[in-house]
Amino acid sequence: MALRVRIDSDDWLADVGFGGCMLTTPLRMAEREPQATAFEPMRLRPYGEELRQEAFVRGEWLPVCDFVIQSQLDADFIAPNWWASTHPDSVFRRMLIVTRTTPDARLSLRENWLTLRRRNAEPERRALSLTELEQSLATDFGLPVTPDWRPMLEGALERGESWQAGAGGLRI
Repeated sequence: MALRVRIDSDDWLADVGFGGCMLTTPLRMAEREPQATAFEPMRLRPYGEELRQEAFVRGEWLPVCDFVIQSQLDADFIAPNWWASTHPDSVFRRMLIVTRTTPDARLSLRENWLTLRRRNAEPERRALSLTELEQSLATDFGLPVTPDWRPMLEGALERGESWQAGAGGLRI
């Protein structure tokens, strides 16, 4: 689901809730040229019957997400939301994934790998220990970490070591 806002006769994509490369500035939906945002330039491109949002990261255009332009019924969102939040194969059930955008940086945590992307700078990525993971969740992401989180965080630490060895890291 995306948020489209109409101002006068212009439609704007104003969806700020999509992960580590979320919009920091609304995009004019009729515009196909790159549009400036607080971080990387973004563009909207036709993609079959859909519209694809792309971000210019490290010298190349990378897909962020695809949108169906037509309005959807509330019922159209039930199954995908259920799957993403409850199905055992959903990445959101199998991995610790946390993102936050501040005025100065984008922070992404995947398992125990913290990535900090400041404007006009190369990403900084590092593996966190269990204690650092707890501290980062509390300090960087403002989450109320409690002792009962520890088993989940220990799992993230183990998965993070094997994920980094096999996947080679995130592109965005």
